[in-house]
Amino acid sequence: MNEKNEQMILLPWIMPQQQSTQTIILQQPAKTHMELNASTDKTAISSFALSVVVALILGGLATWLAYWYGKKSFDLTKQSFDAVIAQIKSAEKIMLESNHALIRSQERVKQMELLNEKNNAIRLLGAEFILSCENLIYEAKSLQLNLGEKLPDDYVLELTLKRDSMENIGTRLELYLGNSHLRANVLLFKSELIRIITPSLRSEIITDIDLDYWKEEIRQFKHELFEYFENEFGRIMQGE
Repeated sequence: MNEKNEQMILLPWIMPQQQSTQTIILQQPAKTHMELNASTDKTAISSFALSVVVALILGGLATWLAYWYGKKSFDLTKQSFDAVIAQIKSAEKIMLESNHALIRSQERVKQMELLNEKNNAIRLLGAEFILSCENLIYEAKSLQLNLGEKLPDDYVLELTLKRDSMENIGTRLELYLGNSHLRANVLLFKSELIRIITPSLRSEIITDIDLDYWKEEIRQFKHELFEYFENEFGRIMQGE
């Protein structure tokens, strides 16, 4: 019995140890919960910090991309603007060159028209002058052969008008010829014919009139006048 009692007495000592153990076991979950809370806080802080870093990186990347695209867009816009400006300048240059070419062409056409009008006037006046000179030469020769006869007043007046007409045509022809060497020939014809025809009208003695000489002079004048028109025609074709 005593042994049993002792055993029974001993059992209560054992039980408190079990209770103490149980108490310790009950206290461990609280510590674990605190550790979990601390670990969760750290994880949350780390996640927040990581998200902040990622957000900063993404924000920086977005800012850089926005700057890059903005710069690229600005460069493309500037290139397009420069291209438009270049096209406008090119169009203006082409228009100016076209206008200048048109003006030069119009001036050339006008010069050609004026030159053609001038040559036509010289051609007509030259033909009239030659015909007038030939008539006066033959009239002067006729007067020389009939020097002793009295000339009718009507005939003298008519011949005087022919002489004045020849002089007038010659003067106009000189103006159109300008500095051409033909002007000297016209002046020579005028002065010589006036010199030989005027005394005849007054029944005065004049020098002998050589018809062959005058025919050759007129033929040479016609040839030079023809060469003059050829040169002028070449100038018109070249647009000078």
